[in-house]
Amino acid sequence: MTKKPQNRHIIFMACLILSIAPRADTLDVPPPLLPWVQWVLHDHQDHTCPPNQSGELERICRWPSRLNLKVNATQAEFTQKWQVNSAGWIALPGSAKHWPQSVQINDTAALVADRRGVPSLFAPKGQLTIRGQFHWERAPKFLQIPANTGLIALSINDTPVTLPQLDTEGRLWLHQRSEHQTAVENRLDMRVYRRIIDDIPLQIITRIEMDIAGQQREIVLGPVMLNKHIAMSLNSPLPARLEADGHLRLQVRPGSWTITLHTRQVGTANQLTLAASEGQWVDEEIWVFEAR
Repeated sequence: MTKKPQNRHIIFMACLILSIAPRADTLDVPPPLLPWVQWVLHDHQDHTCPPNQSGELERICRWPSRLNLKVNATQAEFTQKWQVNSAGWIALPGSAKHWPQSVQINDTAALVADRRGVPSLFAPKGQLTIRGQFHWERAPKFLQIPANTGLIALSINDTPVTLPQLDTEGRLWLHQRSEHQTAVENRLDMRVYRRIIDDIPLQIITRIEMDIAGQQREIVLGPVMLNKHIAMSLNSPLPARLEADGHLRLQVRPGSWTITLHTRQVGTANQLTLAASEGQWVDEEIWVFEAR
């Protein structure tokens, strides 16, 4: 007769810990619940990772840095650093036709698996350096690059490629269209539009239009959200991560890009206040108001 109440207590504590867990780095877990934290999160290792804000339940637990790729006539070498907040699968450069060889994680040999035709490895939590090689009789026209990699440092026959050509299908072209490439100034032209929807709760759809020139690079924008707003969805054609402080981290490359952010007000909306800009941002925005 006493087991049912105990089970209900355990379920209640598990739900309470999970509700606290996403902000475990900023909130203290009540002392009576501390012994239960690891038990509750055992099957929810991704729960404390930053959300991807795509409208799905997925979270960003593995964030790549620049992919360094050196190519010559018979082989290629790649190196990439990763921040892994929760152990999981990482997609590698290459394909079934061009399979990565001699892959290492922090100088330790790693096993590469075929996951739906994509070479992948299971990465442990931590700061990782992943390196590997490709071997071929003749360099291919292109090499497949994972979608979550936005920054690439490419050199062909020891000659740096200023503007690597990465198309929308994730193909990095190794036969460049021009032999002589000149340095291009890094430039960012940005326009910001906000559509304020007077609903319950109040919502804002922010449209960020960017024209990018120059080198591939990582930039930080914003904060992109207004004060007392939380994100509902983020739609970006570039690798993007919305930080806890409201800044938007992007891996950009030359081209014209549009990012859409949907947020909602927390609490009563007596006024709308734009947070002070600490990253790159525009001097003025265009706002429209939709009365409901």
